[in-house]
Amino acid sequence: MAVLCKPDIIKAISDGRFILGHKGQSVEEIIGDYSIDIGIGKLFKLPKENAKILADSRTRNNDWIDNLTQTEFKNQFLEQIPIPEEGVIIGSEQLFVEPNIDFFNYDLSHCSISTRSSYARMGLHTVNNLGPLNHTYNPLIKNNSRPLFLLASFGPIVRLYQDEAIAQLVLEDPPIGKATDEDLKHLIESSNLQILKHGARDKTTVQELKIDQGIYLTMAKDIWIYRNGTVLHKGIDMEKGFEKFQLPTDPKDAKLFAKNTFFISSSQEYIRLAPSFVGYVQQGVFVKEAPGYQSHPNAPWIWPWPSFEGTITFEGVEFFGRPLYEGCFQSKLHIDLLTSPYASEKRSRYSKQDKATLSRNK
Repeated sequence: MAVLCKPDIIKAISDGRFILGHKGQSVEEIIGDYSIDIGIGKLFKLPKENAKILADSRTRNNDWIDNLTQTEFKNQFLEQIPIPEEGVIIGSEQLFVEPNIDFFNYDLSHCSISTRSSYARMGLHTVNNLGPLNHTYNPLIKNNSRPLFLLASFGPIVRLYQDEAIAQLVLEDPPIGKATDEDLKHLIESSNLQILKHGARDKTTVQELKIDQGIYLTMAKDIWIYRNGTVLHKGIDMEKGFEKFQLPTDPKDAKLFAKNTFFISSSQEYIRLAPSFVGYVQQGVFVKEAPGYQSHPNAPWIWPWPSFEGTITFEGVEFFGRPLYEGCFQSKLHIDLLTSPYASEKRSRYSKQDKATLSRNK
């Protein structure tokens, strides 16, 4: 897929291929350089007894649920959570979110919802559980301009507010494959993809990287472990919500943390992309290189310079106990094209930042 940049998103809207609207705001106000911010319109929970009904139905391969409209699904299975002015506190749970904007995909190949960085840092992970947001072929979101998506918490206690932009909507078109390993090597050699590692001043060469169905991203020495019981919110100082820990360098001295420990880490690799490309960091990695450990990137989409350059932030959870050390595997970086070359007029928001993420630039 090729990702739409702001001018192409606006053109898709003017051509009637994609519909977007928000009360009190213009289209231009809610479109970013490469994505559209999505805030919390309504929150819903799935009561345990209804979750059991859904699970039993799936086990029996009943397809009646797939034929429900979103309104029918909400009325029959979900329970709305009120959001007072002081916000709502959530813990380790999964919730459904109804967006605070209207959008409708008529003709684009694909559009998806993913986590925004400052909320992922708090252990929140947005999942488009409905698959590709194609209104034409998906019964649950057909004729509905605010399709539900899933909000999962990986352990921390978090305070959320009405209309907070916790997710981003990314539009893609036309259908093309991701860059192959040979493409990735060429991008690095041509400097369209620049990677520095271990604080080196010179660019990392293809020979110094592990490339196998994507570029391997490894863990930096410093990680931040969540202080159990702390209520996190957007912009909280790292020191208030997390405790810094330095990983051992030698794999023989790898540190084993308690089950379900939530922590923030960053890549050793410092990434900078040319304006024709975007990066995508693989989410929910369960692979042989990382048994018993799951990570997802702080924000899976890596925009080109100057919107982003720096190390990539991850949220990790120890599920079954995987010893960690500096340089251990975290995930893979994939590269996609933009529909048109586009460089933001804004400097990266991670410049000199010490709160929302571990992404750092120079």
